[in-house]
Amino acid sequence: MKNIFYYRFTAVIILVLVLMLSACFAPPEPAAPEEYLTPQPQETEAAYDSTVNMALVTDDYVMESWPVIKKLYGLSGVKANFKTIRPVDWTDTIGRIMSSGEGYDFVELDSYSAYVYNDHLLDIAPYLDEYAPDFRDWALSWPSFASAYAYGQPITYFPFREDSNIFMGCAFADASLRNTNILTLNEFKEFMTGKQLMFYGSTRELVQLIAPYFGTSDYWYTKDEQMIYGPSSDEFREMLKTLNEFYSAGIIPEDYEYSPPSRTEIGAADNTAGVILGTEDDFEWLYDEGYSPVMLNFSEDAYIPSYPLEPSKTGGIIAGTGNEINVLKFINSCFSEDGRALLNYGEDKLHTLSHTDGSIEYLVPFSGSGDYQWKEQGLTPEGLPGIYYNSWAKYDEALLNELIDMRKYLPENGFLVPSSQIAYTSYLPKQIVRDSVENLQYEWWTAFIKGEKSLDWDWGEYLSQMESAGCMQGYLSSRFN
Repeated sequence: MKNIFYYRFTAVIILVLVLMLSACFAPPEPAAPEEYLTPQPQETEAAYDSTVNMALVTDDYVMESWPVIKKLYGLSGVKANFKTIRPVDWTDTIGRIMSSGEGYDFVELDSYSAYVYNDHLLDIAPYLDEYAPDFRDWALSWPSFASAYAYGQPITYFPFREDSNIFMGCAFADASLRNTNILTLNEFKEFMTGKQLMFYGSTRELVQLIAPYFGTSDYWYTKDEQMIYGPSSDEFREMLKTLNEFYSAGIIPEDYEYSPPSRTEIGAADNTAGVILGTEDDFEWLYDEGYSPVMLNFSEDAYIPSYPLEPSKTGGIIAGTGNEINVLKFINSCFSEDGRALLNYGEDKLHTLSHTDGSIEYLVPFSGSGDYQWKEQGLTPEGLPGIYYNSWAKYDEALLNELIDMRKYLPENGFLVPSSQIAYTSYLPKQIVRDSVENLQYEWWTAFIKGEKSLDWDWGEYLSQMESAGCMQGYLSSRFN
């Protein structure tokens, strides 16, 4: 009996050993699918090497949780926390940040604030080559930056936008001029026979969009190193004479003083509009209607209607935080090839769809109605406010290329003067004086264009009334110079 029990016990032990040994030599289990082995993005700050705090001036907002923003962090290994400051609150907020510290590593600045708080800012020049070469290469197109870099001067504040001059508008001509991208004044008059010049708005919008083609402006600009107030200049007077000719010839509609959008849309659809003065929001639908960008070369100083260089679109890194290099790394990632593509076009198959022919298809909700449909997917149309943007990223390749051709007609940096520098002779609040001046301008410009006032006999009275309203060329020139 004992022997039987012994043999059975021995057999069980042997069986256990066999099973254990067979397990050791068994083929391995199939590997998990690759996507489960790939490290997944972490939602915590521990996933990034460093974190920086940035104060941006914008009416928009930035969500650190947006897919595009999180992918941007991966390019530099630096996570950015954003404080967005409304422009109307900027002066008070920036003063508090700079005087108290408040834990920010980067702030948007204008040149005046950069001067006032210069001792608080890092000189980035010694660190650009090592930590921010992509940003350096882009910023060298900015004259003041390039000069400081070339001569070894301190760089405590720096440009922080892609375009120093953005199109305010552009003239679009009908399909018969598809292969023509420039019209002289005489060519324009001949082409417009039986057609009309159309635009949205009133006399002010007409003058604002067409004055640049005559080499002038409805505001301030510089010429031969002198500050010129456009509405009192000889070039502006000649422009009004030409607009009066257009009005008399029927090129400008008789009741043009208020042109609703519907009129322009109908004119484009039935081809009665030979040339349309469009703003940036109009470019796409005009192109879809067969109209294409054209330069109206009405003067040797003609330029594309543009916004002036805004001094607030610069930035500075606060010194002594210990995060200076991390800020530079993050900024550099925004201006790298991958960063620029990400901020402008988003992620492939999420925001856009790249085709083999190189074209890009924008996916909904960006292509839907509304200015900020991409916010639902984590990207604003202009990219990340305050850092890098390309306001033309939304256009298809054909239109984009034609607009790029127009960029050669942008004015030089410093040609146009930002409205924030406006000055008047009156001690009344600026807005009251500005409204008074603009109302006078509207009345006089309309009268000149319609021939109700003479540019030969009434020009002096126009200038006199402008001066009485609180706007005088001599005084304003002295303030600027």
